[in-house]
Amino acid sequence: MEIRKLEDFGDFEQWERISDDGLTTAKVAVEKGSSVENAFEAQDSGWRGNVWRDDIDYY
Repeated sequence: MEIRKLEDFGDFEQWERISDDGLTTAKVAVEKGSSVENAFEAQDSGWRGNVWRDDIDYY
């Protein structure tokens, strides 16, 4: 798995997780300085954050 930053929106950052076969498996937005890994773990557990942009969960 690879996690990479997509965009920077001032106080927020948008990230995506890429599987080993090259497919995007998830996208999240977090406040700068927040744990991106924790956001993906929360999403994996079924918890939905607030919808931020383009139906991307914000944690």
